Amino acid sequence: MVYKIIISLSAEEEIDAVIDYYQGISSNISRKFVTGLQDAYQILGSNPYFRLRYKNFRALPIKGFPLMLFYTIKENKQEIIIYSCFHISKNPQRYPK
Repeated sequence: MVYKIIISLSAEEEIDAVIDYYQGISSNISRKFVTGLQDAYQILGSNPYFRLRYKNFRALPIKGFPLMLFYTIKENKQEIIIYSCFHISKNPQRYPK
């Protein structure tokens, strides 16, 4: 079963900010982040059932980076909605709501 990935506006802004940040450090790191993000999308598209982290949000770490994608699953539409690209060192009280 393949799920469609939908990225919320707030998650898209967070992802863009992360790409900009890593681009300022090194274009190589920025490319690795984008690759890790694409890998995470592929994983979610085929198997989105990672453990619940907060309320009804599931989370998937982005390999090699201190970031997690917070998302929900809409079974009836076969959709994954990504709400946040969250840096794990942030206060958990700032998880998506």
